[in-house]
Amino acid sequence: MFLHKQASSSFIGSFMLLSLLILPSLLMAQSDRRSFDLSVEPQFRDYFLLDHFGLRLINEGLPLESYLDAETYELGPNDVLSLEMSGGMERAMRGLVINPEGAVFIPGLGKVSFRDKTLTEAREHVTQLASQSFGNTQVSLTLDIPRPIHVHIHGDVESPGRYLLPFGIRLDQAIFRALISPGANPDRTGMFQYDSNFIDNQNLSLRNIHIQKKDESTLTGDLVHYFRTGELEANPVISHGDRIVIRRRISEAPVVSISGAVHLPLTLEYREDDNLERLLDMAGGFTPDAKSDEIIIHSRTANGLQRRTISTDETNLSQVYLNPNDRVVIPMDRNLHQAQNTAVHGEVQLPGTYPIIEGETTVADLLEMSGGITNRALAHGAYLIRATHSSDRVLRDGGVNAEILQRASDQLVQGLEYLQMESTLFRNQIPLDVNNAESLAGIKVYHGDRIFIPRDEHTVIVLGQVNKPGLYAVDEANSAREFVQLAGGFTIAAEESRVFIIKAGSRSWYRPGEVDVESGDIIFVDREPYDELHSRRMFRNSNIQLIMTGITTLATVITTYAVYRRN
Repeated sequence: MFLHKQASSSFIGSFMLLSLLILPSLLMAQSDRRSFDLSVEPQFRDYFLLDHFGLRLINEGLPLESYLDAETYELGPNDVLSLEMSGGMERAMRGLVINPEGAVFIPGLGKVSFRDKTLTEAREHVTQLASQSFGNTQVSLTLDIPRPIHVHIHGDVESPGRYLLPFGIRLDQAIFRALISPGANPDRTGMFQYDSNFIDNQNLSLRNIHIQKKDESTLTGDLVHYFRTGELEANPVISHGDRIVIRRRISEAPVVSISGAVHLPLTLEYREDDNLERLLDMAGGFTPDAKSDEIIIHSRTANGLQRRTISTDETNLSQVYLNPNDRVVIPMDRNLHQAQNTAVHGEVQLPGTYPIIEGETTVADLLEMSGGITNRALAHGAYLIRATHSSDRVLRDGGVNAEILQRASDQLVQGLEYLQMESTLFRNQIPLDVNNAESLAGIKVYHGDRIFIPRDEHTVIVLGQVNKPGLYAVDEANSAREFVQLAGGFTIAAEESRVFIIKAGSRSWYRPGEVDVESGDIIFVDREPYDELHSRRMFRNSNIQLIMTGITTLATVITTYAVYRRN
């Protein structure tokens, strides 16, 4: 027993040492698929066998995604076989290549033909020959490398013709060079990668790719289905001798669509075997707010438009087949899992985002949830920004287009700049009177709305045609005129009769005297209308020109008189 333990320990130690010896080589082989330089020290060769030939084989061609079917795979030229015989004859051979005649020379058996034989039939044939030559002999015949296949790709593709492709390749990889570029190179794994825009290609009929087999049977590939869902049946394995035909998509060809509460609304080329289950799967399934117990199908019939409602609880969706130009709609349950919230910003006790019920929650409710305003709030400057879209992304009727509603004015540069700023900053803005509880209780809020309570900075903004535009303390003056004087007075282009007070929050315009100036307000001085200013300048310039002409004439007369007197 001691000797057994000692031998076991010795074997384990040898195995660990061997692992350390070959691990670097394995890592190098992984980083460079072309190199498998593995070796074992002589003292370990009685314990381990490294199949150098087998390691080289895995570098050839694409790795198969599934097992090869020996019952159906028909051997042919360039297949690479391995043969092991035991019993009456002990022999192992690797790298047996079937020649163009469909035969292999096997020592002891001579020329063995595998023409028109499946792998299973070839095993039986070799076993029979070995038994006849060597007596009771067990035979193991395996296929190490399947031969490449010839595929014919035709139709409306960039590069039609015959292609030599690896065995086991699927439709998407088989047609890549014919669709994209004959000179395209695969990635390091030997696979081609499609651009994301290829899935949405509207020029080719990618849902109806015709595949004709050698036995005259046909398949139809659907690469859109495969790319959207990974369904392998839609991307079949291509066989030797297959003929693939890809046609351009006809704009008048029938379509099917799915919309509503799905992750990816789609309009797709129609297939005769399209059903609800497949279409829903391609659209990414139901969204969380879907009313998933029913599906509505709108169809056009000889009698006009028809609507069908399918109960998902009582119907196998894979058995509900679609007609050309059917429109599938998934209803939305507006009360299910729908995130509805409104944000409150600025001078409240608890700024943040709060849950609401659209059309029921009011501004007063939200101010209560946020703890009310602080003592630093500019109460009369509060406002609400209405979201331009409702929770289902539909444009609200209440959206305001500030460009259409701009007040008429003969303002030019500074005035128009202010109007542009106003339309940008205050679009869809609703003023809030925070001190009026009844008013706040009447204003409903919707998902995405935002409420702003600004801080009272105790300042007034003076803009427009003043010499020193800027911010001024609210207690430095009482009237708009006094604030204009603080701002350096009117500029030469100012129209002194066009002074406005723009109220905080509402941004309503008033004349001086109509309202008091308060913190947060804007005092805006318009410029003199361009036509009047231009006329005045022209009149002044013409007067100057007339005076200069008179002076010149008078100087000429005096000079002439002086010359006359001298003579």
